[in-house]
Amino acid sequence: MSIFIQLSPQKIDVNFWLDQVKSNLSGAIAVFLGVVREKSNPDAFLSKIPSSFSSFADENFSTSSKQKTEPAKVIFLVYEAYEEMAKDLLCSVAEKVLEDYQGLNLAIVHRLGKVQVGEVSLLLSFSSYQSSLAFEGVAFCLKEIKKSIPIWKKEFFDNGEVFWVENAIK
Repeated sequence: MSIFIQLSPQKIDVNFWLDQVKSNLSGAIAVFLGVVREKSNPDAFLSKIPSSFSSFADENFSTSSKQKTEPAKVIFLVYEAYEEMAKDLLCSVAEKVLEDYQGLNLAIVHRLGKVQVGEVSLLLSFSSYQSSLAFEGVAFCLKEIKKSIPIWKKEFFDNGEVFWVENAIK
């Protein structure tokens, strides 16, 4: 069994990491690719607006559909991490995945720094004896990363706005 953990500003070479987790014993390799998209998840940063303000704004500042403008588009993200702690915690998550999901090899690769729309920001590649276990292992790994790993992202928009985004899973 092998664990590969990398936090890097370099673009992720998907084929390289697939090759790293291949095994003649595996029945499946499940892969997750997190890709930067141009549409943000507004709930990640707008959830902090008090509901009373949202109601007030809806009632007092509504506009017709003709007056509404297109939402701003994400142009890139910047990822930051507490690297030493993140690597230690990623290793712990990886060990649990290998043990609980009959894993053979697991690669967790996360970009740091500036990542453009359309680029891969996270790769999870997991080989296991069975396909169902491979998919379950990747899903568990993703949930744990979002929940507990000290990696943060800042979204930069085409209208000049910038937001720190909280993790989606609490």
